[in-house]
Amino acid sequence: MVASEIAKNKALVRLVQIFEAREKRVTNQSAKEIVDPTRQEIQDVMAMVIADGAKPGSDEHFYASHLLLEKKNRDVFTSFKGHKPSERLAWIRRMWELNNNNK
Repeated sequence: MVASEIAKNKALVRLVQIFEAREKRVTNQSAKEIVDPTRQEIQDVMAMVIADGAKPGSDEHFYASHLLLEKKNRDVFTSFKGHKPSERLAWIRRMWELNNNNK
């Protein structure tokens, strides 16, 4: 009778371990699915920069990747949605020059 109790306890412990491992996998998967809103916003504005014609590796793309990390610059850049792409890219160049001339 003692052996059967030990077997039942081992089975119960193993069952708890299986459920804990499953819960951990579900929690880890949920954490991966959560998108940081700031990161998503940066990705969106950088997609806008590329759509405007700034190819990855170009000066404008590089400038934008630094300037648009700041919320105030993202806000200004996205406020130009009604403007021509060339005007938005010109703003990026000017902001880059302005920031680098003040240092």
